Amino acid sequence: MPRIKRTPGDRIAELRRSKGFSQAALGWLAGVGNTTISNYETNYCLPNIDVTEKIAAALETPTEYIVSGRGEKSIYECRKPRNFVKIPVYTGSNYMDIMQIGNDAKCDTLTLPCLPETETGSFAAICAPDNYMDSELIQKGDLVIVRRINVSVCDIAEVKQKRIDEEIKNGKIYAFIHNNELFIRRIHNIAGAFTTITHSRCFQNRPKVFQYDEIMIIGECVLALVDLD
Repeated sequence: MPRIKRTPGDRIAELRRSKGFSQAALGWLAGVGNTTISNYETNYCLPNIDVTEKIAAALETPTEYIVSGRGEKSIYECRKPRNFVKIPVYTGSNYMDIMQIGNDAKCDTLTLPCLPETETGSFAAICAPDNYMDSELIQKGDLVIVRRINVSVCDIAEVKQKRIDEEIKNGKIYAFIHNNELFIRRIHNIAGAFTTITHSRCFQNRPKVFQYDEIMIIGECVLALVDLD
């Protein structure tokens, strides 16, 4: 039986559907139009290397896998030790920019030793917006390193909930957007909703509950750069 040769467009389509993204959502993440994604998937044309890298980052897969089909599908299956990691620093108020691949070139960068927390994934540094997590040594203005998670961009509700159940770890601290306002809170994923909790000596707020579609998860907070002087 003849073997059907799979193309980069085939692999993009397969990974996009597995992530629950529409062509428009993947296009937004990668900074191209949904018609362009359609052209790639139907093999009308091929993305250049810059766009391929952005698509690979959005789909959390090595660029080599999209181009050739070789190697692992997931970036988390192919750890490559690095001595240092450069992380883009976002200080503006348009937090949606953090999610879009390619905006890193517009940012200042922070160079850190590569720690276990920053070995794999796509990262961003953001300023803590308030003191509601000061018991976790996160205070207003501190730089917090976030491992970006694009589950909130899923268009298929069932896939979105499945990915949230798999990727959002109960009790971890996450950065998220609600009504274009940034929050850093401890999150519990319970019965189709997020319960967010503050940890502060000053603010004894009650936990707040958000439905999945009310907030956009930016990512898991993995490191806080705290000035102890």
